[in-house]
Amino acid sequence: MKTLRRISQIIFLLFFFYLFLRASFPLSLKIPVDLYLRADPLIAISSMVSDKVFISTFIFSIFFILLTLPLGRVFCGWACPLGTSLDIFSYIFKNKIGKSFKKLLSLKYYILIFLLIGAIFSSQLIWFLDPLALFNRSLTLSLFPILTGLFTLILNFLFQFTFLQDWLSKLQLLLSSTVLPVQVNFYRMSSLFLVIILAIFLLEFVSRRFWCRNLCPLGALYAFLSKFQILKRRVTGDCTDCDICKDRCKMDAIEKDFKKTLDKECILCYDCVKDCPANVTRINFKGKFKAQRFDLTRRKVLTSSALSLASVALLKTSFKDRNMKTGLIRPPGSRVEHEFLDRCIRCNECIKVCSTSGNFLQPAFLEGGLE
Repeated sequence: MKTLRRISQIIFLLFFFYLFLRASFPLSLKIPVDLYLRADPLIAISSMVSDKVFISTFIFSIFFILLTLPLGRVFCGWACPLGTSLDIFSYIFKNKIGKSFKKLLSLKYYILIFLLIGAIFSSQLIWFLDPLALFNRSLTLSLFPILTGLFTLILNFLFQFTFLQDWLSKLQLLLSSTVLPVQVNFYRMSSLFLVIILAIFLLEFVSRRFWCRNLCPLGALYAFLSKFQILKRRVTGDCTDCDICKDRCKMDAIEKDFKKTLDKECILCYDCVKDCPANVTRINFKGKFKAQRFDLTRRKVLTSSALSLASVALLKTSFKDRNMKTGLIRPPGSRVEHEFLDRCIRCNECIKVCSTSGNFLQPAFLEGGLE
């Protein structure tokens, strides 16, 4: 199963990159290039709650919701492109599991509460920390321009060799007509989002999947949805207390007695099953069913809610009215300004497509207000 999981991770990661690259003008792909974003239940819930309307394009998110109810956080371990990228990063740099931060495990739940309270009051805060929107935005504004710039430099160097020019011209024409921008673009705030995504990856040196364990609001939502999951880790025989399973658990989901598991933190990676020398660890549908508990304190929930309300108040008292004509260029087909702000998750998919049409949209900073 561990091998199957890795195959699944690679397939979903390549599919994510494929959709990202095919977000180019003209849109010729029959499936939506933002399919991954449409299948994100956190984006779906936040956008619909914020705008107080059902958005049919998020129908794809129902699939992962229904999958999570019995199976738990299977998306996090088998399909998340950011999680897979973090695993690859740790594999390349041979990162150890690192320290255990049990007190931080609940932080992502308070972050989720903070974001959803904001959505209730029509303040779209989810864009900053949703992993799929964040990853897509970082690729568009920071990583992809760097890669295309390097590709252009290498191509210009190779063009000096006459015998390669014909082949390189065909390659450049093919890529320019499909995935590459018409020209190498560099965006405002690209450094900021580069620092953010690099920080998430560098946290792997602190502990494996630090982002997923402690900060990811989508992971927190999946944990809540998996409250009654039936696919769980179980120790079926005499445990030798070797500590291997707990020591190698990237999510720090195994308790000190090595038998109990924090199921809401488990991403079903099957590492513990494969690494168990006594062969007594299983992940299956057998065993006694028990609903999971979430150790959230009332004080911290109220604090998270209060901070969210304060943020909403700050955004709503911005120096620009959200219904005012800002003079900003919005993507074609955009709704009226207040609906646009309620729904936009700042994934920058529109900017990615625009760059391949010869135009050059830029992300707004404070020109339209704090929102």
